[in-house]
Amino acid sequence: RPTGCLFIRVQVVAGGAGGGGAAAGSFRAAGGGGGAGGTSYKLIDVSEITSETVTIGPGGVGGLGTGAATAGGTSSFGAHCSATGGSPGFSSSSANAANFLPGGDGGVGVGGDINVAGGPGVFGARGETGPRSGNGGQSSLGGGANGSSNNGTVVNAVSPGSGGAGATNLAVTSANARGSDGAAGHVIVWEFY
Repeated sequence: RPTGCLFIRVQVVAGGAGGGGAAAGSFRAAGGGGGAGGTSYKLIDVSEITSETVTIGPGGVGGLGTGAATAGGTSSFGAHCSATGGSPGFSSSSANAANFLPGGDGGVGVGGDINVAGGPGVFGARGETGPRSGNGGQSSLGGGANGSSNNGTVVNAVSPGSGGAGATNLAVTSANARGSDGAAGHVIVWEFY
């Protein structure tokens, strides 16, 4: 704690989840987008605190083919407040005839004065003219990664705590496609003297 600092306001953002993968095959696979991490805001009296542990949740990894994507990690500011990571988007396989593959749920803030849920990932959809994968969920610090159509490439999420996009795969492809990774969380501290 800097000398003279009496109060702080923290914004704790958890990691975003990875987007679902898409296997090659005849069903025009499309994965769902990963959910964004939750956010917690809290005003803390630090006049009697000398130091505190800050944990930043990592972003989840996108799924490859039928493999599952992973969730975002939890972020926290000591025991004062925390936020949980987003849930991964669902992966789609050539053996899965579902028309829609769900996106992941957003994480939640815990223990703050204000607790905010992360945005959910968007579902992936098959279509007669080709698949469309789901966008990643939006965090309190920005939007998630954009999905793609047909065999378009998806890029990893950039805004802290946002979700990764699902992958797409047309029947003519022979390789599994990977969803993009979610972005790591973030902790912002404002100091008041």
